[in-house]
Parts: sequence; C-alpha cells; structure tokens
Amino acid sequence: MKKQILIASILIACSYTVLAQPSGETSTTPNAKFVTAMEANLKILDTASNPATFIMLANNFERIGKTEQKQWQPFYHAAFCYAVMALNTPDKSKTDPLADKAESYLTLVDALDKNNSEVSALRAMIIYGRILVDPSNRWQAWKNRRIRP
Repeated sequence: MKKQILIASILIACSYTVLAQPSGETSTTPNAKFVTAMEANLKILDTASNPATFIMLANNFERIGKTEQKQWQPFYHAAFCYAVMALNTPDKSKTDPLADKAESYLTLVDALDKNNSEVSALRAMIIYGRILVDPSNRWQAWKNRRIRP
C-alpha cells in the first residue's frame, strides 16, 4: 500500500513538472516600444472624432504593423479606423473606397491570426456600412452571403 501511494505521488509531482515547462513555440511577445506606441495611439483613438485624426491613426498603426510584423493588432486597428470613417462619412460615394481599404487591412490580419472573432465582427461592421450606401438595393446582394468570404 505504501508503494502505491509513493508511486501515485511521484506521478502527480512529475505531471505538474511537465505541465510547468514552457512550450517549444517561439514567443511573439511584443517589445516595449511596440506596447508604448500602441498605447499612445489607442488613447488618441478613444477620443478621435474627425476623419483627419482617423487617417493619422490608421497611418500610425500601419507603420507600427510594418515594424512589428508578427503582431496583428496594428493592422486591426488601422482597419477599424477606416471602418469608422466608412460608417460616418456623409458622402456615401466615399464609403466603398474606405471599406475597401479596411478590408485590405483585415486581409493582413487574417494572414497573421486565423479565425479571429474580432476580425469577423469588424468585417460585419464594414458590410453594414456598405449596405447603408443603398439599403434597398444592396441588402439582397448580402442577405445570403456569409460575413467571411
């Protein structure tokens, strides 16, 4: 009986040791410059209200994304900036080009992080903006289409 308890306790201790080991995957932990740049731009994004600010932020996020090529967040936020501009533009002829630009950034996000639910939500927001251009005609083009092509 003592042997069985000893063997069981050794097996439990070994399993905790194995679980505590780091995985063999490479780390995509962002560096400090990336974090501070993202935080600064996200603070501005929280209070942004005019198109010039959104364009400036989208450009900043794109530069950050090109520097940190393994991080999907900068491209997501650039897409978000263009999606917000597409929804809020009073000139509906500008909605589709802004939505196209947002979709191009989402393509980059998909390449870095597959099956991201935030991308699906943002893609739905972009589709909604496209439908608002001409709801009576465009809803039929999108009613049977999935959000992700």
